[in-house]
Amino acid sequence: MIRALAVVTLLAATAHSASAGVYGSLGLGNTGVADDASSGAFTPASRSLRFAAGYEFTKYVGAEGGVIGYNLAHGGADYSGREFYAAGVGHLPIGNGFGAFARLGLQRTSFSTDRAQGDLSGSGYLVGAGFEYQLRIPQLAHASVWVDYTRNAAGLADSNGRAFSRDVGTSMWTLGVTAGL
Repeated sequence: MIRALAVVTLLAATAHSASAGVYGSLGLGNTGVADDASSGAFTPASRSLRFAAGYEFTKYVGAEGGVIGYNLAHGGADYSGREFYAAGVGHLPIGNGFGAFARLGLQRTSFSTDRAQGDLSGSGYLVGAGFEYQLRIPQLAHASVWVDYTRNAAGLADSNGRAFSRDVGTSMWTLGVTAGL
């Protein structure tokens, strides 16, 4: 998967388009946790917040990196979750300012706590899709509102490198805004 993402990014970087540009994005969403534990599973304790920056190589292909933050509870401890990601993004203009997009990439998850249970971290994948509406604001080259669904999954290990007994993933519906920089 890393090779495929690298090839797509390299090909996109060599393309030239008038729609190319840097953007920043902010989103607020829910946090759903997919934990295969029969007992003592992680549970969501807050909304998610996403900050991202990206570059549109063409009106169809881009790359994005960002951080997603949220809070979880597990075994009587509160955890602060952070996911750093890098992804390729595909865009499909639909018409009248509407468009669809998909995101595929790699992410690094960390769950930190001040309790004896200890911190957990691991790497995994990120996949998502959504819709956006382009706003027509003369002062901004690119502005939109969007909604998407993103799924993240990682195999976790404790701070000593011991594998956690299961994989944990998050699923989020997010509503956000994007502005060209």
